[in-house]
Amino acid sequence: MIDFESQTQRIDLWLWHARIYKTRSISTKYIQHGAFRLNSCPVTKASCTIKKNDILTFVWYDTIRVIKILNLTKQRVAAKNISLIYQEILETSDVKL
Repeated sequence: MIDFESQTQRIDLWLWHARIYKTRSISTKYIQHGAFRLNSCPVTKASCTIKKNDILTFVWYDTIRVIKILNLTKQRVAAKNISLIYQEILETSDVKL
């Protein structure tokens, strides 16, 4: 059973809960290096708060991913339930960095 939060959540915690990164410290590292945009604005602080329906854009290996946040959770979500947490809007491969 998934326990949803209602208002806001730190971006580093959400990335870990949504299984984007394996640990919270790894998500913090990528955020601090400027790998993320939240609603088209650069994010460099792990304490940045997100809410439902926010849009995250980031580079994942050689792919640009754009995801919509559907829910905030109090715990890490099982891989089979990821579709309840976020929706993949765009995944573009062959990125030239």
